[in-house]
Amino acid sequence: MVKDGLLPTENHPCSKYRNNLIEQDHRLIKHVLVKSSDFQSLRTALKTLSGIEVMHQLHKTSQREPNIFGFSALQSLTELVAN
Repeated sequence: MVKDGLLPTENHPCSKYRNNLIEQDHRLIKHVLVKSSDFQSLRTALKTLSGIEVMHQLHKTSQREPNIFGFSALQSLTELVAN
């Protein structure tokens, strides 16, 4: 798949610390998802989950500081509202 250009060639370093942080974040999102998992289409599911993730990022204090994950909650919210 790398030869076909479908996957990037760069390697991403893996760290237990970062993986644990990501899983801790998704725990709340999974809990909210169970309550509202009756989506009519894939598009509404995508928009709803994106909104839940962005609002959770904005709520967290660690996201208000410089980010270690490579994305910004404010940028994600701006893109979500623009679409």
